[in-house]
Amino acid sequence: NALPPKGSQFPWEKVRKTILPKLKKEFAGQLMGVAAFGSQVSNAATLASDLDVLIALSPETPIKRRLYDIWDKFNFDYKPELAPHFVNLAKFTKVKQGSGLWLEIALNHKILFEQKGSLTKRFNLLQKCISGDEVRRYFASGHPFWIWKKNEK
Repeated sequence: NALPPKGSQFPWEKVRKTILPKLKKEFAGQLMGVAAFGSQVSNAATLASDLDVLIALSPETPIKRRLYDIWDKFNFDYKPELAPHFVNLAKFTKVKQGSGLWLEIALNHKILFEQKGSLTKRFNLLQKCISGDEVRRYFASGHPFWIWKKNEK
């Protein structure tokens, strides 16, 4: 069950209150948005589930190992364990640049912070593609993958 014990907070509220200030300080003007996603948000969590955290940085910020090193130095001791996913908000020149990660998050997420609607705009665009049947979700061995309609044979 993903619901927290009575009187406690949903896991993403901990992120918003304690981790978000550290991210804002460390990444200053580069931090464009933070969202929780995955089983903790979709109410499909088990006791072993982690909390996936999307950390969206400015388009100029390269995604390199050093970002995860910075995260590791925060030394978070959280239950559920936090799983960071760093991305940059490179502009979509075509909507089909939305990867499987973005499509999965667009289905079910909780935005904790964003600059100028940066995540909302992207998620809304992808949700429109999903509902318009422009992209289709399939499963293999229990894992989802996405195929854009024009790429199907």
